[in-house]
Amino acid sequence: MARGILIVFSNPSAPERESEFNRWYSDVHLPEFLRVPGVRAARRFALSESQMRQPPGDPLGGRRFLAAYELEADDFGALRNRIIETMPERTQSDALGRDPLPITFLFEQIGETQYEES
Repeated sequence: MARGILIVFSNPSAPERESEFNRWYSDVHLPEFLRVPGVRAARRFALSESQMRQPPGDPLGGRRFLAAYELEADDFGALRNRIIETMPERTQSDALGRDPLPITFLFEQIGETQYEES
């Protein structure tokens, strides 16, 4: 079975709703998303103030939050379709910003996972 990762960049709908956005995302959305067959793990991150050197402009369009979903599937097209088709089953929140819309990327793993040698 092949492995992959789905990454989603997003923001709260308003700065004053960040706490609500984070609670919904971590406590409601991630557990619901983990029920999709093929989704194995989920983690969230906030953009660090300690950034590496970046190209000019803002490639994330101001989006500061990242959700990373570890995937396992024989057919990533079918998994993508299952994620889209089951979207109405997951709780939506107006604390999730839609201007700009979240950015979503699906990557398929092309090599073995490497770990720090001890």
